[in-house]
Amino acid sequence: MNQTDKAFQAAYEIFRNGKPAEAYAAFSALLSTYPHKGELHWYLAMACLQEGDPQKALGHMEQALFFEPGNANYISEMGVVHFHLKNRDLSLFHMDRALELEPQNPYRYSSRAYIRSSFGMVQEAIADYEKAVALDPEDSVAYNNLGLLQEQAGWNDKARMNYRQADALEGLKNAVIQDMEAEEAAAGTEQASAPEGETGEAQSLWRVMRDIIGKPETRREFLDFWKTKMKGK
Repeated sequence: MNQTDKAFQAAYEIFRNGKPAEAYAAFSALLSTYPHKGELHWYLAMACLQEGDPQKALGHMEQALFFEPGNANYISEMGVVHFHLKNRDLSLFHMDRALELEPQNPYRYSSRAYIRSSFGMVQEAIADYEKAVALDPEDSVAYNNLGLLQEQAGWNDKARMNYRQADALEGLKNAVIQDMEAEEAAAGTEQASAPEGETGEAQSLWRVMRDIIGKPETRREFLDFWKTKMKGK
């Protein structure tokens, strides 16, 4: 890993640890050397949003899209920036554009649903969440949000059904996490007899797996893997 990549990784760790002002300074220092300009400006924009400065974030998102105009993630985040700037039409325009690029990505529908519901477009948001859960039946958050909007629309029976589904999926996710934590704790009791390096690697693995299970983009794949594993026992 060269010095620029190491500096980027250090900036990322600052960002990940919830220090947006420090992260912004660290990422800014790489503007002349880091080769992936779109990615760099995206992180700068996210740091600005976390600092509560969507206008400054807008400039960085424009730069990110200049370097990577077809990146659906950047287009979607541009929609988020415009949402914070209360630019309804521009926010929805970018959400629509991101969805056009990735029509089978459930996150695109959930993202647009959130924006639509925030602007009072309840029926349209319900339709988006319904599409999201059809594409990703493991997304407990989308089921819960769908239930909230259905309840708001007076569809109480449908809302209760989706709340139950959300609770069941959360129960599965928590069971997986608890099982992993139990295995990690068991591994810890063997620390004295295990080689030091091996124990550290095992503990790091479980920390990574806990991170994976909490991420929407990887949760479904992991749960599918885990259910297959359980069937084979």
